[in-house]
Amino acid sequence: MAKVLPPFFGCGTVPSSTAADRARRHVRGGHDRAQGGQGAEFDKLFARHMIAHHDGAIEMARTEQSSGSSPEAKELAKTIETARRAEVERLRKILDRL
Repeated sequence: MAKVLPPFFGCGTVPSSTAADRARRHVRGGHDRAQGGQGAEFDKLFARHMIAHHDGAIEMARTEQSSGSSPEAKELAKTIETARRAEVERLRKILDRL
């Protein structure tokens, strides 16, 4: 019997293999969209996709910090949030220059 993951960030309860498949499709989908451009257009697509991706990571990290119980996981979530915010800022600066 497939392992079932609990609902998480509006994704609903899904078998873990399905969750993994959805994650792979998400990454592939962004990659496929990015393949549609070249040069500066490719750079813009990459930056926009990564900003959206990091925004999701920031949201998950903030939820862990507010709702989690493990001090270690909460500390890691804070580190992730800080790092992803810095990366989003860099990506936005890149977009501004393109």
